[in-house]
Formats: sequence, C-alpha cells, structure tokens
Amino acid sequence: MFDSWKSKVSSQIKGAGIKIKSGFKHIKTSLKKTKSARGIILSLLVILVGLNSAFWIFRASHNGFSWGKKPQLRQWEVDMNEKVPEQSQKQQDKADTDNEVKSKDRSIESLNSSSESLTETSENTSEATKSSQAFTEKENMGEQIYVETDDVVSATAQLSTMAMPVIGKTITNFAVDTLTYSKTLEQWGCHHGIDISNELGTPVKAAIDGTVVDVKKDDPKLGVVVVIDHGADIKTVYGNLASEKLVEKGMNVQKGQVIGSVGKTAPFEIEDPPHLHFEVRRGEDSIDPSQFLPKLK
Repeated sequence: MFDSWKSKVSSQIKGAGIKIKSGFKHIKTSLKKTKSARGIILSLLVILVGLNSAFWIFRASHNGFSWGKKPQLRQWEVDMNEKVPEQSQKQQDKADTDNEVKSKDRSIESLNSSSESLTETSENTSEATKSSQAFTEKENMGEQIYVETDDVVSATAQLSTMAMPVIGKTITNFAVDTLTYSKTLEQWGCHHGIDISNELGTPVKAAIDGTVVDVKKDDPKLGVVVVIDHGADIKTVYGNLASEKLVEKGMNVQKGQVIGSVGKTAPFEIEDPPHLHFEVRRGEDSIDPSQFLPKLK
C-alpha cells in the first residue's frame, strides 16, 4: 500500500514536473516572441525618430521648403553692417530724386531772386516816378492854393463891402451855436441865416457880384430860393422869395441888381411876417451875415 502510494506520488510528481517544464518552455517561447515584437517596435520608433530628425535638419539647413519661391532673409540672419541690394537701390533712387528736387528748387530760387531784383528795380522806378509826380502835384497845388488865396482875398474884400439885400428889421438872428424858437415848428432849433422883414413885393438885391448857381421854386424849408456863387467857395442864399422868374441859373449878376422880391413861401417860417431869409455860406459852413452887412440906424 505504501508502495502504491509512493508510486502514485512519484507519478504525480513527474507529471507535475513535466507540466512545469512545458510551462517554462511556453514562457520562454512567449518571451522570445515578446522580445522579437518589442525589437521590431523599437526599431520602427528609431527609424521614425531618425527620419523626423533628418526632415527638420534638412529644413533648418535649407531655409525651409520654398517650393520655387525666393528665400527671404530672416531677421536673425541679417548683417546690420551689410547693405541689402534692393535697399541700396531704393536709397540710390531716393538720393537721385532728392538731388533732382534740390536742383529744381535752386532753379526756382534763382528765378525768384531775379524776379525780386526786377520787382525792386520796378519799385524804385515807380517810387521815383511817384516822387516826381508828387513834386509836380505839390507845385500845381501850390499854384492852385495861390490862386484860391487870391480868390479868398477878393471874396473877403467883397464880403466887407456887402450891400443890404433888402432894407428892414432883423426879426430872427443867426443861431448855430445857440438855439432860437420857431413859431411855425413850435420848437427850439438852429437858424443858419438872418430874417429881414419888409412888405410883400419889396425888391431883393444881390449883396455882391456873382453867378446864379441855383434857383428853386419849392424848397421844402425856404420855398423860393436863389443861390449866388461869389468864388472861393463863398455863396449867398436868398430864401422866402415871392417869385423865381427874375433870374436864371448861370446868370451873372452885379451887386445891387434885383434878383427877386420879399415873399411868404418858406414852409418852415410861414408863421413869421413877410421877410427875406438871407444866408452866407463858406463851403458847408454857415457864417453870420450880420458881421458883413452895414449897420443901419
């Protein structure tokens, strides 16, 4: 019984040993297969890494793949001391353009300077001409002033011998710097002449020699008016006349010649009795006639 058991155990041990051996063989075979596959995979990885490295090395050494395009110079490859041909050509073109512009500017400046010199010459000539004209005008003005001075002396002499245009009483005095009351207008105002009263139709005479320069029959202020020019811009005015038919414009009159008669035609003095409105004017200014008229008793 022990032998049978021993033999049974031995047989089982042998069977187990055989199984163990076969298992080791299987494991060894599997390990061999695994190592072979791992080697293949490692080999493929090495090949792929090598190809990838070769690709990037080639690209880096050949400025990438331009595929027929001209390779561009990258920033880190530019030599700051070296001129790029295109840039040099552009600079040369710009320099040529600048030189051309400067040349044109010089030409324009030359023309401007020539024009300025001609203008200065013309201005000098013009100034000389103006000076000559001014001198001539001054001479002419001097002659004119001399003539006018003679006229003024003559007119002033005539004023000093002025005759009464009508004999009568002065009812309204000359008032330019002061005010006088108007019955017609019912207000205070200026009066540029004197009013000499007399009966309607009393003859009015020219105070001094002169030329009739204006005759009005319906002046809005003074009614019928006759204006006589005595030279040197001196005039006498005869207003509120009865009629304008005794003289005409352009007629030369003598001192004491009848030129009209006392009337009542002045709208601004209609409330006053019949009278002659008499003025003396030098230019635009009115002068008090009473200083030239003879003093009546």
